[in-house]
Amino acid sequence: MICGMAYDPDPPTQLLPTHQQGRHAAPSSPNRWLFGVIGGAAVLAILLGILTGLLLTGGTPEPKHTAAGPTAAAEPTEEETLEPSPEVTTVSPSPTRKPSPTPVKKTAAQLIASTRALLDSYERAGRVDEEAADILGGDLRDLARNVASGRTRRAWSDLTDAGRHLRNLHEEDQVGDREYQALAAALTEIAKALPRT
Repeated sequence: MICGMAYDPDPPTQLLPTHQQGRHAAPSSPNRWLFGVIGGAAVLAILLGILTGLLLTGGTPEPKHTAAGPTAAAEPTEEETLEPSPEVTTVSPSPTRKPSPTPVKKTAAQLIASTRALLDSYERAGRVDEEAADILGGDLRDLARNVASGRTRRAWSDLTDAGRHLRNLHEEDQVGDREYQALAAALTEIAKALPRT
């Protein structure tokens, strides 16, 4: 027996509110439907994006390789040695700066020919005086002839004459500044390619 209190098998119940308006109130039924449609559309869009990505990459995602170092290769089974694998996975190195290709060194004869062509183009365009083109052209012809004959000392003398004539013609305004710089640079390249005496 319980002391002084009687046990009531059917106590009075208090009704709890089923819907309470406020900050944390659940959205009403029309809003629930709208949120369901928006959520479903978002999930569908994500799935479509994943499927499109898989289709564009060939259907399978590329495996990620780590550069942990060399690993021991397992012995191939008989099936692996007889049948080629339909899919070969290669590990591409990380992008590094490629060294610039080594320029092919031109011979003195090639440089003389390109300098003569440059001088001719300047004369045709009227950027070098006709007299200046004749003088420099003669120096370059003599230089080419001596290089082809193997007369190195004469070739150096011709190159020195061409440089002196170019400087004088520039001072006399028969050769413009840009043309002078280009022709002087070409003569310098010829000097680098000429054999030393």
